[in-house]
Amino acid sequence: MLKTVDMMYQTMLAEIGQRAMDDAWTLDFPPAGRFVKVKVKNREYWYFDQSIVSREVV
Repeated sequence: MLKTVDMMYQTMLAEIGQRAMDDAWTLDFPPAGRFVKVKVKNREYWYFDQSIVSREVV
C-alpha cells in the first residue's frame, strides 16, 4: 500500500518544480523580448522577437 505524502512536502516539491520551469522559460525567452504574430501565406504564426535597441545615456 502506498503512503500519502505530507501536504507540506507536496507543496514544497510543486514550488521547486514551478521555479525550475520559470527559470527555464526566462532562459529561452528573456524579459527584454516579445512575442509577435506574423502572417505567412494566409496563416498566422507566433515568433519571439529579441530586437536589440541601443540607447545612449547622456
